[in-house]
Amino acid sequence: FKSGEKEFFLGEAAFLCTTIARGLGFHRTQEIWSRVSRTNFRQIPFARRVRLKLLCVRLHGLRDKHRMRNVLRWAERIIRALDENGLHYESLGCRIAVAFVYKTTGETHVAGALLREIVEECRSSTYRGYLAICLGNLSEILFSDGRIEESAAAIDEALEEGSASKDSMVLASVFGNIGTIRSLEGRQTRAFEAFREAIFHYASVGAVRWAAYYRVIVAEILLESGEWEAARRELGKAVPVLRE
Repeated sequence: FKSGEKEFFLGEAAFLCTTIARGLGFHRTQEIWSRVSRTNFRQIPFARRVRLKLLCVRLHGLRDKHRMRNVLRWAERIIRALDENGLHYESLGCRIAVAFVYKTTGETHVAGALLREIVEECRSSTYRGYLAICLGNLSEILFSDGRIEESAAAIDEALEEGSASKDSMVLASVFGNIGTIRSLEGRQTRAFEAFREAIFHYASVGAVRWAAYYRVIVAEILLESGEWEAARRELGKAVPVLRE
């Protein structure tokens, strides 16, 4: 290898492991591989772009840990640096994370505006997965605002784009949105079916932690219906994963 090449390839391999671990919900494993990647990238001269990718993962990690203020504190600086260095895909991912923070903290009007901006950008790109995820979450916000027809149109488009992306993680996210909306409508049977679909898609790629979260929601629906044993089975599958 020439100077820096070995460290670059080792750093990239560790970064790939970092992103896979995050997608599967293994946060401790994600942090380990992120440190390995950072150590290698630091040994490469003029490697600002690759180090910026790690900042992007760090921002998502803060959101996953519900450290919302820290996400908002660092987001603008990181997003600007990503855009300046041509890392548009990573920048979009960080902007989605910021929108989700506002949605989680109840500032749905801010979240909705951010999601609409990203949706319009993604429609003119090949980022069908991002488009589907944003539409699904926007649909929830529209439904909560009483804009039922717009919500239905958004979720239909999200499902179409999610299917076109051929990405099980994306489809799982969209079915989670569908389940939430059906639950708000009081259509618990339909909500149960949608959450089951989300579990299936997460489990199909090994994302057992995300599947476990939805098993808890399914168990709640079963408990409301008086199906105690079925709820116990779902929780029996979820608790060991969440405890780990």
